[in-house]
Amino acid sequence: MNRHRTVPLSIALASATAFIAAAGPVSPALAVHPSSQPAVGAKWLAIDNGGDHSCGVLKAGRTLWCWGENKDGQLGLGDTQDRLVPTQVGSGSWQSISTGAESTCAIDRVANLWCWGDNQHGQLGLGDKKDRLVPTQVGADTWDHVAAGGGHTCGRHLDNTLWCWGWNGDGQLGLGDTQTRYVPTMVGADIDWAHINTGGQHSCSVKFDATLWCWGLNDSGQLGAGDTTDRLVPTQVGNEMTWAHISPGFKHTCGTKLDATIWCWGDNSQGQLGQGDTTIRLQPAQTGIGQSWALSATGRWHSCAITTLHTMWCWGRNTDGQLGTGDTQPRYEPTEVGADADWAELATGASHSCAIRLDRTLWCWGDNTHGQLGVGDTVTRLVPAEL
Repeated sequence: MNRHRTVPLSIALASATAFIAAAGPVSPALAVHPSSQPAVGAKWLAIDNGGDHSCGVLKAGRTLWCWGENKDGQLGLGDTQDRLVPTQVGSGSWQSISTGAESTCAIDRVANLWCWGDNQHGQLGLGDKKDRLVPTQVGADTWDHVAAGGGHTCGRHLDNTLWCWGWNGDGQLGLGDTQTRYVPTMVGADIDWAHINTGGQHSCSVKFDATLWCWGLNDSGQLGAGDTTDRLVPTQVGNEMTWAHISPGFKHTCGTKLDATIWCWGDNSQGQLGQGDTTIRLQPAQTGIGQSWALSATGRWHSCAITTLHTMWCWGRNTDGQLGTGDTQPRYEPTEVGADADWAELATGASHSCAIRLDRTLWCWGDNTHGQLGVGDTVTRLVPAEL
């Protein structure tokens, strides 16, 4: 999201191509059933944090587990009761998971898309606004990536086309208007989308040519376009072909480049850009100079990242210990979390964070009001705690 020359690209919008997104019956394989929680030290394949809930995929059997807040059924367990420990969601086998503010979507081992939880904006893609308490299949198409945001969702088909649905009041669906969509709708006609991610009310994606594109709400400069004007269609950030991964947060964005540098922009009221101050940035500005970065994750008002040497660093708001630094003091620059150099994966929620080590064990810290840390209680943790 650069202040230098913005290259707007008005993508020729295809006619609102829609899925056959009937809610349909829930697969018997996904029927809710009781199971014991994973043992401490279990091996995890993936983790993602929503607003105040978390979900992960275990390495063994690729089973899906969720915990934390559940007032809208975002845990997929057939009720609205919070869970303080990881609880298995059905008995299916999964390849990826994405948690939104109060909704969850996942892709199973045969590339089917399933969503559940809050659906007040149609973010489940099921053709209506009715919440779902268990995983419900979205249409009959095949998917290889999904990203759930604040009130909208985007995903990529196996043919590398991009589709979005849900709340669109700020153009976060990239469809050239501000009309809500209740079923997945194709974004433009391009077939070269490599990585898509969603924030509070904006979306960003990296293409296969390593260009970066963002759209939606831009009141804090979170699109990196050098201004605060919303964009209703994907708009290129600068003219560089250097981007590897993108992570939109609530009103800020961070991304890594192919040279292992990390860049952040947008709202900086809590120091979440990691640039030593609280000054808003309207275009990408480098963060953590001197380190070589592998990936980043953005929460509501904090950010974390892992270096290529597997050390972990966090910065921004820390009122609930979400930085993992052992206190509740904010950090305006990347601050190392402990001294371990064995971190592999990372996820950030509203005010909590989780990470997977190289040995695939799972650790969480920060706000635990709803049990979103999965440690069996509602006590906040100021440093990473093993599940």
